[in-house]
Amino acid sequence: MKTFYPRVINNTNIRFNVDELSLLNKGLKYNLSYKNKNWIQTLALETETAITQLPQQEQECVRARAAHGIKQLYKQQSANKQYNSNQAIKEYRTLNQIKEKLKSNKAIITKADKGNSTVILYNKDYHDKVQDFIDNNNFTVLNKDPTTTFQNQVKATIKDCQITITKDNKTKPTSMNPTATNIRGLPKIHKAGYPIRPIINWRGAPAYKLAKYLTKLIQLHIPLPNAFNIKNAVHLIDDLLEIPHKQGIRLVSFDIENMYPNIPSNKLVHIIERISYENQLDDRISKELIKITRTVIEQNYFTFQNQNYSQKRDLAMGAPSSAMLSEVYLQNLEHTEIIKIITQHNILGYFRYVDDILMIYDENSTDIHEKNKKNRVAHHQPT
Repeated sequence: MKTFYPRVINNTNIRFNVDELSLLNKGLKYNLSYKNKNWIQTLALETETAITQLPQQEQECVRARAAHGIKQLYKQQSANKQYNSNQAIKEYRTLNQIKEKLKSNKAIITKADKGNSTVILYNKDYHDKVQDFIDNNNFTVLNKDPTTTFQNQVKATIKDCQITITKDNKTKPTSMNPTATNIRGLPKIHKAGYPIRPIINWRGAPAYKLAKYLTKLIQLHIPLPNAFNIKNAVHLIDDLLEIPHKQGIRLVSFDIENMYPNIPSNKLVHIIERISYENQLDDRISKELIKITRTVIEQNYFTFQNQNYSQKRDLAMGAPSSAMLSEVYLQNLEHTEIIKIITQHNILGYFRYVDDILMIYDENSTDIHEKNKKNRVAHHQPT
């Protein structure tokens, strides 16, 4: 049965009035209709900024259409001198009241990990939860920001890879003016104590574009069998219908706890080397693929509260390549180790969607608890 969580979870002693709670219940994505005095001019400037990011051949056409739309908005505003309704003004004032209460009480509003809920908590509580995650996951404190060093490594790797990164593409995997990645947390309201799910913004990282490029290279050169992967619910149902139903059939679910921090990146390079050899990949391409992989994997760092941290052995949270690299590792694990467990314990069905695992077994012939002990070797934890 699906659990429905409150729209607003207030973990502080702050009291909100009826209007404030009503606005908070509309969620963080709610768009206030209140408009500032110069909102059309601001809209025009923001539109032009967005247009300049489009391909050159598309800009004039989009600019003309945008100008026509903005002109119509200007006419509508000129005809109606009051461009904010009473409701819009009321919501705007209510929003400012909420902001003032949060500021004076040193609290923040954030999105929950699940349930589309809004969580209100004190700054100190939020920072403590993020710090707890850092302290409990083997991160190493860095003495200085490694961004410049990592940027130089990216440039050197791109320069050395003459085959996989052609001359015309040399600038594409390079991030201009990179910055250290930062971490934030989404409270897990479905778990006791509301621990956080870490979110790391990698967009400004030195290896951000190279990581995206690596994902494409792996998809091109390292084909994955996807033998145990589930595409969607329909796919899962079709597979389940193929398993004969009888007395004693049971379902058990597992998930991979903190998946990226639990993927041993030091083993990934050897796995990619082996798959490249088995697929008879050109030796030069294989070496360049390994070099790019090493560069991306090594740039596993972030900053929090003006302190830099790194995790040397595991995949970087937030990196565009981590999803693909984790698939390479997990599918290799499934075809070398998990398949032995499935066979030995007569597992009738094994299905995985990213980090969620569903297994079907017959309790009359399978000791699922014994299987779980063996499965923990692969960092799988039961839900």
